[in-house]
Amino acid sequence: MFLVELQARERAGKPIRVAVVGLGDFGLGVAAQLRQMAGVRLTLGVDLDEPRAYSALEKAGYGSSGERPVVSRDAASVPASDADVVVDCTGSTTLGAQLALESIRAGKHVVMVNVEADVVVGAALRREADAAGVVYTTADGDQPSLTAGLVEWCRMLGFRVVSAGKGTSLFGPESVRRRMAAGVSWSTVAFLDGTKSQIEMASVANMTGLAIDTVGFHKPRLTLEQVADTLIPRTNGGLLAGEGVVDFVNCLGEDDRTVINHSLVHGVFAVITSDNSETMELLRGKGCPTSRCGRYALIVRPYHLCGAETPTSIVQAVLFGKGTGSPLPTPVADVVAVAKRALPAGTLLDGIGREAVCGVAYPYAVSHAHGMLPVGMAQEVRLARPVAEGGVLTWADLAEHGTDALWQLRRTQDRLFAHPVA
Repeated sequence: MFLVELQARERAGKPIRVAVVGLGDFGLGVAAQLRQMAGVRLTLGVDLDEPRAYSALEKAGYGSSGERPVVSRDAASVPASDADVVVDCTGSTTLGAQLALESIRAGKHVVMVNVEADVVVGAALRREADAAGVVYTTADGDQPSLTAGLVEWCRMLGFRVVSAGKGTSLFGPESVRRRMAAGVSWSTVAFLDGTKSQIEMASVANMTGLAIDTVGFHKPRLTLEQVADTLIPRTNGGLLAGEGVVDFVNCLGEDDRTVINHSLVHGVFAVITSDNSETMELLRGKGCPTSRCGRYALIVRPYHLCGAETPTSIVQAVLFGKGTGSPLPTPVADVVAVAKRALPAGTLLDGIGREAVCGVAYPYAVSHAHGMLPVGMAQEVRLARPVAEGGVLTWADLAEHGTDALWQLRRTQDRLFAHPVA
């Protein structure tokens, strides 16, 4: 269906127009894929680093100036552009919230690669999009949207989703310190210290309604074959208190360097069950790994194609008015700021993937009942009082609050759910 519709748009000279903001690795992947598709055009590429933007577009196949999209350093130009869809690949919570809000209000669909912003204010942005008659969705090609899609597929077929999530590489503290000392980027540090996985799986909870079984997730170290025996209820020998849980699997061995053989390292998964014994026998017979008790089966998508799959989200939003992974109007999970070291009063918080804080997932209601500070907001604000190493930061710890769109949206979101921000 996508192809027929897109070919018709190509013939009519009415392609879907796309703006990509942030032309790093993910944005480059999106641009390259759009370059080879019918019925879709990259019309605007935005990056603070203009030489990087031009380089990315050249790598993506936009060689001549005549076929090259407009390039800009100014994300503020995007809502007024002719784009039908805006793709945010920046990772900046502040810019992401502002860009998404203004684009939605300008009548544009928003595809949010920027899960760092989504996990803070995704529910509020979803409500804004619904009111404006446009789509707000996370991006296929990234594991959160793909996990949510797998969950929806399983539920559509009548299976009960016991657990779902992704595979990743979770590094130990010493490995993280070594790499930070070597000067790796903030986004790499956020991946290494686990903050990125906390954020991504909390985003899945917010899209699917799946619960967080324990603060910070269980994150067991498993081979693929062990998942269906582990991420299941304790009553059947697993780790979970019950069904309907989001979590993730650590695919690194005990040395913190080597990927486990037969792992889920690039994939997403769902552990499912059915009361129909014939269905479960079919899954087992067709090669799905199953639990020793025979009640649970593992469905795996072994890859996620960063950037290359994101046009699915773009096209589906325009053609069918539906997201590939949109947050529910009511949030389920939050990722809060936890001190990486003792933080004295007066500390200027430096954000995700840096020196001061990491992110840990909590149920949304718990986070707000205790006034916990979302990790995506622990940036460019100062502490009024000290926080011990390992301590959870709270709103009350701050000397001041922000006033930009991120803070405004979060206040709105919290008021809607009776958890006001002071």
